[in-house]
Amino acid sequence: MGKPLQIIAIALAISIVTFIQTSMASNTATGDVACVRKSHSALGFTGAHVFDRWFPNVIYFYHDEAQPAERGRLTFGDKSGYYFDEGTSYWLASGIKWEMLPDGRLFAHFPQKPGYKQIETQRYLCSKTVAEILANQ
Repeated sequence: MGKPLQIIAIALAISIVTFIQTSMASNTATGDVACVRKSHSALGFTGAHVFDRWFPNVIYFYHDEAQPAERGRLTFGDKSGYYFDEGTSYWLASGIKWEMLPDGRLFAHFPQKPGYKQIETQRYLCSKTVAEILANQ
């Protein structure tokens, strides 16, 4: 491959990567709530990679899917959130209870099932508070 063709191939690759990153950023609508995991215990999982699939480091919730709960809290159900892995978005795992406190802290836990080890409640810090989410609905 000649030098000019290599330069064109590199420029094309850079353009494609930039387009993909821009598309990913636009997929997270401005109304979506970003949450970053603050707990890191994989206790009860077969490995850290499995833990990260159930509880990704960064997750997003659709603000219009939030349901008011008691004491000024919000809950999010199945199919109300997603995460990105290598440029592809995925639904959050089903069966997890997501509950947000008024100050924007989010807790995630599995209901206890017979025969399964109880795992710790996972903690996230979100980009919006309950009041901000409700104001956008």
